[in-house]
Amino acid sequence: MRRPEKRRYLRYDLRSTLELSTATGREAFETVDLGAGGCRIFTGRPFEEGLVVTVQLSSQRPSQRPRGTARVVWGSQAEPFQVGLAFDNELAEQVVEELLSAVPIHTGHG
Repeated sequence: MRRPEKRRYLRYDLRSTLELSTATGREAFETVDLGAGGCRIFTGRPFEEGLVVTVQLSSQRPSQRPRGTARVVWGSQAEPFQVGLAFDNELAEQVVEELLSAVPIHTGHG
């Protein structure tokens, strides 16, 4: 039986580089999916649920790379290791702007 979806925001199958910083250092990971409320990444190792991290996403606008804090809300304990991150409100707003800038808008003119 499939579990009901708990997300408030849609997720998009969007590959992007995400820099994740913890007290022990900084690493780059690839997103599996991305939405206003968070993302899923492949990590290569487990992360502790509840861990607060700093993240910075790659951007099509290098001067405006979304950056803020996120919380590890789930993580797999076996390969392939994946982690679900929930963004704080400020980062969520930046991610929405980035997602909108990445999608071409057609006005019907021209």
